[in-house]
Amino acid sequence: MAKRFVTKILASLSTFLAIPLMKEILIFVLSMSPILELRGGLIAASLLHMNPIESYIICVIGNILPIPLILLFFDRVLEWMRKGKKLKKIAKKIEEIRKMSIVQYLRYYLEKEEIERKKNKNQLIPEEENEEEEKEENEIKLAKNKKVKKEEDEENFDEETRAEIDNEMKPVLELKELLKANEKIKYDFIL
Repeated sequence: MAKRFVTKILASLSTFLAIPLMKEILIFVLSMSPILELRGGLIAASLLHMNPIESYIICVIGNILPIPLILLFFDRVLEWMRKGKKLKKIAKKIEEIRKMSIVQYLRYYLEKEEIERKKNKNQLIPEEENEEEEKEENEIKLAKNKKVKKEEDEENFDEETRAEIDNEMKPVLELKELLKANEKIKYDFIL
């Protein structure tokens, strides 16, 4: 999807590509864009057959450059949003989120999800609740049965079974020893 988009941009700007440093400026600007970012600049560089290392450096710088600008002008943009009628609600939400730490935000988000889940669960019909409880009980019973069966299987695993496994594994172990010896000989030969 990004490749098609970049190809269309390059096709529309093909007349300007003959200007010196225009290719570099183009990938720099594509790397700064919020939609394409670094991958868009790198795709454009490969389509323009530019030096990979040089184009990578230009794209990374173009991708990083907006960050300090955003941090510097974020408050001013937020003030401008507060003055507008339609953007006022969005500005309030951004301020609330900005005041929270990451942990507080995640806690807030998870609590909100849990409240929604409880609302959805309360809206269930009683028959559906019974079905869910039965499913949970059946899963618990199955888990207990598997545990009991596993313990019984471990008790039945006697010496004869172990001897059979050892006999089947002998050729594999012998081959492994031969390979180790062969590697040791190669190592000694090299020294």
